[in-house]
Amino acid sequence: MASIIDYHRRLKLGDFELVATAPGQCRARVVLGWGEDGDFVGVAEGADSPSGQLRCAAEATAQALETAAEEKVELRVLAVKAIEGFDTIIVVVSLGSRVQDQTER
Repeated sequence: MASIIDYHRRLKLGDFELVATAPGQCRARVVLGWGEDGDFVGVAEGADSPSGQLRCAAEATAQALETAAEEKVELRVLAVKAIEGFDTIIVVVSLGSRVQDQTER
């Protein structure tokens, strides 16, 4: 029996944590929620610098998304950039993906 997917539902950010783990290192933990279907967690470690923290958070988010997609998609963080606009900071992430041996950017 095929499962029915409700494409109108969205993953929502449930929790985010960024901590310094050792001198010069940090760890990001991202929790994405999908209603009653549970939470999807991603964890990544990286350099404890402004750009390293952004990349670490992006990699943890990509990992949580892979888990939500039941490992049917592989995501790779290509670049991360913080841009200031409209009196706020926007983070832009470029991802590469692979689905069933088909790679896209």
